[in-house]
Amino acid sequence: MIVQDADGGGHGGADPRVINEFLEFVAHGGRTDTSPVAARQSVAAGVIATESLRSDGSARPVPPLPQDMIDYFDRGQTR
Repeated sequence: MIVQDADGGGHGGADPRVINEFLEFVAHGGRTDTSPVAARQSVAAGVIATESLRSDGSARPVPPLPQDMIDYFDRGQTR
């Protein structure tokens, strides 16, 4: 496995850390420090905000994830 130097990369060195965590997960499984649910919420909020800006500028809710999907990630991606 190739490990990135955590001193380089963007976002204050976070990019290589996120990549390394992902590679570790793919190779060995287990829990991650990076929350897939939080990542989805961040992206979904951006999508909803963009849709709002491109239309009427109204406040819009971010649709929640199904509970079974949240539970799956809370268990460390195990069934």
